[in-house]
Amino acid sequence: MSQGRIQTPEPGFDRRPGNEPGGVLRAGPWIAVALALVPAWLLRFVQDDAFISFRYARHLAEGLGLVWNPGQPIEGYTNFIWTVGIAGAMKLGLEPVAVSYAFGLLSYAVTLRLTYTLGAALGGRPMAGYLALGLTAANFTFTSYATGGLETQLQATLFVAAFLLLHRLHRTEPSRGGLIALSLVLAASMLTRPDSALLLAVVGSTAAWRVLRSGMPVVAGWIALAGPFIAVVGGWLLWKLGYYGELLPNTFYAKAGSATSHLRGITFILIWFQSYLWFLLLLLPLPVLLRLWRARSATVVSMAALALLWLLYLIKVGGGFMEFRFFVPLVPLAMVWLVWVCSRYPDRFRVWVQVAAALALVGGSVWHGRTYTTHFGIESIAKLEGHLWSPDEQWVGIGKTLGRVFAGDPDVTIAVTAAGAIPYYAGLRTIDMFGLNDAWVARNGTVMGSRPGHQRAAPLGYLIESGTHLAIGHPQVRRRTQESYSVAEIEQLLIVPLTRRSELPPGARVLEIDLGEGYRLLTLYLVPHPAVDAAIEREGWAVREIR
Repeated sequence: MSQGRIQTPEPGFDRRPGNEPGGVLRAGPWIAVALALVPAWLLRFVQDDAFISFRYARHLAEGLGLVWNPGQPIEGYTNFIWTVGIAGAMKLGLEPVAVSYAFGLLSYAVTLRLTYTLGAALGGRPMAGYLALGLTAANFTFTSYATGGLETQLQATLFVAAFLLLHRLHRTEPSRGGLIALSLVLAASMLTRPDSALLLAVVGSTAAWRVLRSGMPVVAGWIALAGPFIAVVGGWLLWKLGYYGELLPNTFYAKAGSATSHLRGITFILIWFQSYLWFLLLLLPLPVLLRLWRARSATVVSMAALALLWLLYLIKVGGGFMEFRFFVPLVPLAMVWLVWVCSRYPDRFRVWVQVAAALALVGGSVWHGRTYTTHFGIESIAKLEGHLWSPDEQWVGIGKTLGRVFAGDPDVTIAVTAAGAIPYYAGLRTIDMFGLNDAWVARNGTVMGSRPGHQRAAPLGYLIESGTHLAIGHPQVRRRTQESYSVAEIEQLLIVPLTRRSELPPGARVLEIDLGEGYRLLTLYLVPHPAVDAAIEREGWAVREIR
């Protein structure tokens, strides 16, 4: 390799002997992380979708396999590492919600610590690291999703780790150990969420180019970079192909494989920027931003490229319905990028620009946290959590009631759209009416719209053929009772439209399942079953006619 192709290393925070902070200053980042954990704990929550992973994890821990319904292999989760980790904890007798809190908060702490290191390296001084860490922790969405029950924070950890390793790759001559570490981080990100393929595309290609432009033997460097990734991800894909019969998760066919709305995706992005008042950052002087090109950094350019790809991805899939969860992996990188921008200002302006940016970001976060409610179907975190516990929804209570009454009877089948806490606590065979955990519905269900994860629904005929005894649909919890229900009211339980009573089986009835304290769950009793009949008699459930 000719020396003319060797790239000049990027500048970074000087960590030569004698320049390292000592004593309390060295522990400063961890102290800042510890302080940030306080609001993260106070904002802790769990959402319904987390219980989908918990159901798979419980079945794995019980020796039934990584399945939705025992004996029916299907990949209805998109967080392999997270689900297997939860399963391992459940095997030890630990409760999954508490375990998800622990895993999430640990990931949150590591993400913040890595953000400090990356910010200090790109900004050229420790204060830049503290600013990046603080702005990241101050973001309401980011800190809220320190928990939530899903892999969100773990993905953010791996994103920051990948860019930190990439930056070190640009600062010094590439080493075999550094390339292997980056390869394993990229592999872990893929096993955490498949959409981390965008991270792989940006960071992997940039790292490969760095090897090519360095003095390292190209073949040896590329083998170190690609080998571990291919071994881990390739082995995982081969296992999936043998176990599930498919490489892509079933959720792909239910979401990206169905109708999506680019307008919905654009709206998702615009509401994020509007809700956080991020338009205030446009007040940064344009002439200074234009000068940044002369001080370009491969790491910073790669972060910008990932951000652009990620936004295009969100537009393609129609955004999401959870309060900006998909932005969480980008938040630390965005804050590091902003800190880098501030570091390029002349010394006499730098502090003022940093203060102004910090006030805008923190103020926007406070504004968002205090004012955001559900908009355009993007449910607030309070609403996501409220599905589980609020008296007029109580999805956890519904699942526990069904679990108590039927004691996990494998012959009783329910059908739900809220395919999280209800199936998990009920322990019954379950038809996912939106098809995330049902291969047939994901590909052939009735098209209902373009809301992410809710594009298709199981038609009535499929529920009957699948032996559905109790169709819950989107849970309808009421305090009042009535003597009969119309076909229009039944549509809320089936999701798909009906035109007349004769479409239902002759013996179909509505059950009012007692949830306690005067609350009742409306359920369509479709296919007769002795265990359901016994429960009606034993529990005194009201049986209502359909008119």
